[in-house]
Amino acid sequence: PQPNNVRDFFRTPLSNNTNIAFSKGGDNFSTRISYTHIDAQSIIPNSSQKRDFISAKNTLNLSKNLDVNFNINYTNTNTLNRAADRYGSAGGTGANNESGVGGVSSGGSGILNGYNQTIGSFNQWFQRQLRIEDLRNYKNADGTFRSWNIGGPEDPQPKYWDSPYTQVNANTNNQIQERVFGDIGVSYTFFNDLKATFTARRDLDNYTGNGIIAYGTLNEGGKGGYSNYAATAKENNYELLLGYNKHFDKVSFSANAGANTRKNNVDVYFQSTVGGLTTPGFYNIAASKDRPNVVNNTFSREVNSVFANVSIGYNDYLYIDASARNDWASTLPKANSSYFYPSVSASLVFSEFLPKNSVISFGKIRAGYAQVGTDVRPYQIFQIFGTSNPYGSSPTQNIPNRLLNENLKPGLSSSYEGGVDLRFFRNRIGIEFTAYKNNNKDQIIPVPVSPASGFTEALLNAGNIQTKGVEIHLFVNPVKTRDFDWNFDINFDKSTSKVVTLAPGLTNYQLGTTWRGLTVNAREGEEWGLLVGRKIRIDAASGKRVVGADGHYLFDLNKPLGSVLPKFKGGFNNTLSYKDVTLRFNIDFVAGGKFFSVTRMFNAYSGLAAETVGNNELGKPKRDPVASGGGILLDAVTADGKQNTTRVETQEFYEDKLFALHDYWIFDQSYVKLREIALGYNFPTKKIGIKNIKTIYLGLLIRNPVLLYNGAGGGIDFSESEDYWREEGQLPPVRSIGLNLKLGF
Repeated sequence: PQPNNVRDFFRTPLSNNTNIAFSKGGDNFSTRISYTHIDAQSIIPNSSQKRDFISAKNTLNLSKNLDVNFNINYTNTNTLNRAADRYGSAGGTGANNESGVGGVSSGGSGILNGYNQTIGSFNQWFQRQLRIEDLRNYKNADGTFRSWNIGGPEDPQPKYWDSPYTQVNANTNNQIQERVFGDIGVSYTFFNDLKATFTARRDLDNYTGNGIIAYGTLNEGGKGGYSNYAATAKENNYELLLGYNKHFDKVSFSANAGANTRKNNVDVYFQSTVGGLTTPGFYNIAASKDRPNVVNNTFSREVNSVFANVSIGYNDYLYIDASARNDWASTLPKANSSYFYPSVSASLVFSEFLPKNSVISFGKIRAGYAQVGTDVRPYQIFQIFGTSNPYGSSPTQNIPNRLLNENLKPGLSSSYEGGVDLRFFRNRIGIEFTAYKNNNKDQIIPVPVSPASGFTEALLNAGNIQTKGVEIHLFVNPVKTRDFDWNFDINFDKSTSKVVTLAPGLTNYQLGTTWRGLTVNAREGEEWGLLVGRKIRIDAASGKRVVGADGHYLFDLNKPLGSVLPKFKGGFNNTLSYKDVTLRFNIDFVAGGKFFSVTRMFNAYSGLAAETVGNNELGKPKRDPVASGGGILLDAVTADGKQNTTRVETQEFYEDKLFALHDYWIFDQSYVKLREIALGYNFPTKKIGIKNIKTIYLGLLIRNPVLLYNGAGGGIDFSESEDYWREEGQLPPVRSIGLNLKLGF
């Protein structure tokens, strides 16, 4: 046995974050320039990310009334071998996720991420008796790849997955993102209360990436593969704003009115080989054996807006704010392209009316209403055509599977909020209470239609999803002396989301699906996020599960399995300071909510789970045949309510009967996690005689130190999950320990 062979595959990486900043100011100017370099190594071998940030912020006063602002930022992110997650050798990280612009489509090809999936495979196909050191040499002398799970002496092709070292060293991927964004603004003050500002903003993103499937490895039929993409996303904003601020005795008045034009353009180019490579080891689109898969898209949209807001305060205790905005979106039908959304809020500091006392330091009640409109991504109104492979020498086109809608309306979200803020005992104790309700109407979603129509789905405005909840924030300063200070905050959030209505004739909308019919749904009249799938029958009298004559569980199809939404969630922050030493830690928690675990299911299916070995209640190895006293006796009852007495074969039970029996693999999302601990010391530079350095701070930071409670049991940390309703081979959660040194001159 090699109990640590999986753990030994991963490494303990060293990462660093370096920042330097310079600032200077004078009577008529100010400038700040900063540079940050982050070198982050992954726990997975040959996986890393380097990020560089440069920022410059400048203000220049050209005259008493004229100011100019100029800000520019540059970022570069270079990622080598981004690890995939979820089930299978390809994982779940596809082209759409890698591009970052939402426009790259891989056309079904998984080459782009290099099939760099290790975690799911360790949990699905690995063996625990292997020495991980024996797998590090993943190549033979002739350049072919070695693996522990070949088909046989004459069949060197690996079964199910390549050696993990082949995956991380030969099946590689690389992504580079360069971003330049900034703005230039001119402000002119007509007189003390009136100012006009014009601002032009640009955000330019360039993405490039490639993926390699090594020739002779498992995927792409062993023939190798290559893909790459390039995408450019550009956003320009031009805004004119007129602002007025005035105090009239006890009344404060502030008003703004303006207009904005936003233009977005995205250009995408993706290509991948098909049928393998003509030349082993030559990773180029020109080496595609068959006609390569090519996607070339351009997306454009424009939104024009006018807006205004007013804020009025009276005597520092009564405040009223109102705003209005109207957008015209190019992606919506002309008749519905205009949408208006207002907001209004008010607050009253009622403590101003209370007699002076030592109990209530501050009290405020507040209420508000707001609407937000949304449009749709480009080219969702009129029918478009796709390009297919030529038929002989003739070009071909196809009609996409989605029926578009030239009568789409903008989506609209309306929110109502009310609350109270209280401070007690000279602000040593405070509580903020908020109740809210959100109605999301006319959301633009694709819904399934009969294939006989020539389409599989249609785009339409659907229903109303209503969210209600309360938020509570409690903060206390229990100890405060000259040298010692202790503060803690508690945040609590409880909410429910109900599907009030969908669309005419539609009572259920599938949000996602996986493994043999398990779905997550928005079902009319029920809570959003309902899991539906195979459910084990329960005996009403005893509460036990029901088995059939063969001793295996009986189940029903398409039964509710619980909601993915937590009952409540929150966090707890603590800060303790003694002289120049500060200790800070925070805890977050989630209670309730369900999720489906593919890791647990496949772990048992492959016989890797601890529950599949050991002795049964007879003291016999459960993997022995039932005829020899082995097997499993399920604690269940038969259909007539009698205690089960029929034993089942262990392999059949875990490999066949439990596979995709969804109910068995649904777990509780609840957790309590100590998220971060920070210990820092501010050196008293003057006391210790350091003259050239104004401030010195040295800190110790630990992230994810302890998972205090896990409702799913060991092996899975859903607080780090890649999805809100399922776990399919997640990367191991990482505990990091860092040193933080800050110098100020």
